[in-house]
Amino acid sequence: MSLNLSNIINQTFDHSREEILVTGLIEKLGHETFKPGLDRLQPFFSCFQEDFKQKKIVTVGGTNGKGETCYVLYDMLTRAGKKVALWTSPHILSVRERFLLPGGPVSYDELEQSFVWAFAHIGENKLSYYEFLFLIFCRLAQKADVDIILFEVGLGGRFDAVNIFDANVCAITSISRDHEEILGRGLKKILFEKFGISRANRPLVTALESSTLRNYCGELSREKNVNWIDLFANGNLVIQDDYRKRNLTLAKYVANLVTGEDFSLEIEAQIPMKGRFEKMTRGNISFIFVGAHNLDGMRKMRDLLLAKNPESDSELLLSFSKRSDKDIEDCLNVWRETSVFEQIHVSTFEHFKSASKDLQRIWAKNHFESKMHWCADWKEYLLEKPLKKRTNIYVAGSYYFIGEVQRFILSHSHFFIK
Repeated sequence: MSLNLSNIINQTFDHSREEILVTGLIEKLGHETFKPGLDRLQPFFSCFQEDFKQKKIVTVGGTNGKGETCYVLYDMLTRAGKKVALWTSPHILSVRERFLLPGGPVSYDELEQSFVWAFAHIGENKLSYYEFLFLIFCRLAQKADVDIILFEVGLGGRFDAVNIFDANVCAITSISRDHEEILGRGLKKILFEKFGISRANRPLVTALESSTLRNYCGELSREKNVNWIDLFANGNLVIQDDYRKRNLTLAKYVANLVTGEDFSLEIEAQIPMKGRFEKMTRGNISFIFVGAHNLDGMRKMRDLLLAKNPESDSELLLSFSKRSDKDIEDCLNVWRETSVFEQIHVSTFEHFKSASKDLQRIWAKNHFESKMHWCADWKEYLLEKPLKKRTNIYVAGSYYFIGEVQRFILSHSHFFIK
């Protein structure tokens, strides 16, 4: 039976303890930003190297799908009797989501104790927000004495903190345009950065659709002596497979490699995960959270919904993190010629990574007919929904926005179930 991570996190969410942990972390280390430099990190993580060499390590990178692939891997391996730890980022509702241990998410008590240990461990030298939390994960995985450690790459791969450790098996889910200001312009440059997680003479499994990118991955693999496994070339995947099928197939293939076993467990089609078609129902309103935050993600979300033929009375609530005007315009235009939703509401939210007021300017250039509306206050929009009318509200565009909406719903549950 699969672990219902969404329910566990939602039911045990403690707003006050969360605020203390996250606010304290930001005050000491600043907000979560990308800070390359593996040589700088080595001294802080050297205490884990020998122990982790005794574990099986899987590193999963890619633009979209890496989170789902990692959760499926965790689920399959756990059900097969393995002791697994999973590192993911960013979190959506609770920072505890980043630390998945054999028994489930880390407890608040253990996380608070780990904060104390980590600040003592780094002394006066400061890690970034992301690196600090990754250090805590490594400590928790070490204490849990796990068999297998799963790393989801945060950004890129070559310079990500997870790349300090040599993986036994690596995987790349997909490549599309995202974070180009950091990873470089163009898909080949992005692939080059993500290919950096691979190791010579060890398997790298990919689910890359583009023949151009697959050819380039082949070139890099030959140059670096990487044992590349192309799931499209070997017939495990075909172009018609949707992104969810691709992630599930990739996870199963990696599970076979890392265990050395004939992994015959059936893959469950719906593994409850935070922000990946996660559903919260309050009275007559069902909220469906989809972590589609870039153009490729939006297209895949649209195609999956069209294939599923979603229920009538469905609406979409969108808000974006900071990105280029063109990126946001392209994401909005994904919905121009589809009838998936009766209405689309575009809004902004309070967060240092929010697109903020620029979003209204971009929306004004791109709204179409009467379907797309500017939502000046998304909280007011939700509270004004008729409670007697059954409605499905899809929320997408930014993981940070999804987290804000989830916190609001959990703190206003009494309103929605009147």
